[in-house]
Amino acid sequence: MTELCFLSDRISRGLVGHDAPRWHAEIMHELADARTRALGGAEMVSAEVARP
Repeated sequence: MTELCFLSDRISRGLVGHDAPRWHAEIMHELADARTRALGGAEMVSAEVARP
């Protein structure tokens, strides 16, 4: 995560190459997808545990 924060800062200051914003967007998309899958899995487990 820290590396993504540093990359985002460098992008905003124009200190990286022209491909960096695309890479950053792809990484953030993959991270968001992974988080959604992980949280969805946790919700399914919680619902199963809560069943009577």
